[in-house]
Amino acid sequence: MRRAVKIAGVALLLGHAACMAGADGGATDAGAVMAPEAGAPGSDAGAGDAGPVAAADAGVPAPGRAEFDEAAADATEARAACFDGIDNDGDGVYDCADASCQRNVRSCCVGRASGACCTDGEEQTLTATGCVGPLADCAIAGVPFATFGAPGPIARELDGVPVVLPGGRESDAGAVLSRALDPRAGALRLEARIAAPLDGGAPEGVEAVGVGLIDARIDVTQLSRPVPIAGLIVSRDRGEVLLVVAGDVVHRAPLTTDAAVDYTLELAPTGEVRLSSTPSVIEASARVAYTSSLRALVYGRTADPAAVAPARLERLRVVPSVCDIPSALDRPSAPSVPAPGADPSWASVHGLIGEPDVLRYVDVRGEPQVRMALMVDGELHLAVPGAGGFVLTHPIGEPPLARPTVPWAADGVSDPALLYRADRLEVLFTGWASGRGTIGRAIYDDGLEAFGAPLEVAGLEATELASFRAAETFEIHGTLHVVVRVDDGTTHRLALYRLTGAAEHLADLHAPRTDDTFAFDRDEIDGPAVLLRDGVFRLYYAGRRGTRWSLGMLVSDDGTSFWHEPVGVPVLGPSGRGLDALGVRDPAFDDDGTRLRVYYAADDGRVIRIAAASTR
Repeated sequence: MRRAVKIAGVALLLGHAACMAGADGGATDAGAVMAPEAGAPGSDAGAGDAGPVAAADAGVPAPGRAEFDEAAADATEARAACFDGIDNDGDGVYDCADASCQRNVRSCCVGRASGACCTDGEEQTLTATGCVGPLADCAIAGVPFATFGAPGPIARELDGVPVVLPGGRESDAGAVLSRALDPRAGALRLEARIAAPLDGGAPEGVEAVGVGLIDARIDVTQLSRPVPIAGLIVSRDRGEVLLVVAGDVVHRAPLTTDAAVDYTLELAPTGEVRLSSTPSVIEASARVAYTSSLRALVYGRTADPAAVAPARLERLRVVPSVCDIPSALDRPSAPSVPAPGADPSWASVHGLIGEPDVLRYVDVRGEPQVRMALMVDGELHLAVPGAGGFVLTHPIGEPPLARPTVPWAADGVSDPALLYRADRLEVLFTGWASGRGTIGRAIYDDGLEAFGAPLEVAGLEATELASFRAAETFEIHGTLHVVVRVDDGTTHRLALYRLTGAAEHLADLHAPRTDDTFAFDRDEIDGPAVLLRDGVFRLYYAGRRGTRWSLGMLVSDDGTSFWHEPVGVPVLGPSGRGLDALGVRDPAFDDDGTRLRVYYAADDGRVIRIAAASTR
């Protein structure tokens, strides 16, 4: 059976970015991790690709032709050029890395933070317009902020331009914008206009203006020496512009102008940091790894606020982008299946509470419902939303699906998957006999509050040549489809079937990447879960390397063709501590229209419990 042996988990490979800190040297901010500098990630040409190594050349392309073939007769044919592994337009990039594919093939944008894939979110602009005196006394419309340091930041007008002086003498001072930004969910861009005339400030003393992004968990009232995750410092007394990352100066350039300079600091979800300026003063890049949400800040020191031309900030503009990044998930702090009733100890006697599946549907009375199917030590149970998560509907020992007496499920059941059709709640599951799996189905009887007698799903019965497990249903244009794990004795794979009667095999979608030593799904794949979101079919699944499990994903525009792995996979892995310290598997999802929750079986090395990560 699927749970005959408990499996442990894998090191987290979130495939995107890292924390940075910033000031000239000093302690690194909590959670900030430097990553080696590297270029932008490559594209993926299909399931399992880590990105292009060298673009295949298709010869001389037709004049003006894009990678996506807009002249094709149908959408499938048009998309085909985005998955053929060929640089059809000869521009040096191919398939989903090409902008024309990103503009026309929605699945190509999953995991990417390019200009073709993302839209600008709500921006914030910090200026001192209409304010003179302590910045803390200013009311800037739509930009809540908190100041720190002593003396605090000051607003002035110089040559008719409102400016902000950071303040601070012996230590830094400045202001932190209140809105938290998630660098994992989309690119962040800071645009700052800063002037630091080399001979305009106080003759002695530190005078510098910096902008950047800081860990959102930091208490601003206790802030004395900011360490941005990523930032830039314009130092008048040193005559330099510095790019700082994770507490280290990673690049410096001479400051050669007294005029105001427009600096742009960009952070990608992949962890790439780029700094540029107009006029050209500095061009630099680095890489980091993010561990939290961030807040924008301006900081520094002002040797003499009354000087003729001190170092100052004229404007700070913060522009987040909205991208489709599946791995931008907040981890849980507690299980999502709490104790039934008032007995908090019930779970302690169970080693396995897992294999979740969540279904939202409108019942025959027109009322919205939410149900979770799950396994508790070999029993198939249902749960409904309750205080703190989901609460079981039936006592342990009295599951809604009684142990089947049919031969093909004589050894038990696993892998529940819910569906609602013809005004009836159904469950698909794996029935086990002599180590071989058959997909069964049963219909829920509201009067009896139990599932009826199970039946085999035609075409998915165990044979001498094949065994089936972990079926997941979804609809394509009203037709029921199922993704199921197929074992044929020596190998296994995830396969797609159409259910219009007997199961009809359509395609094999994915198999373990046994030839890739470092693949998170090198040794085994299991537990598919399919979600249609933002016009893209998303197939979550669990992948194992050694004894450790992580969650991966495949995506497709139509649910039947060109399934491929997006950038930033795996989407979730073991955290090294807490509920999912050693492993995550059995993905399920709940999309309420505003937030996506990804439920999974979390392994801490002792027990398995159901947890839920969520998007912001």
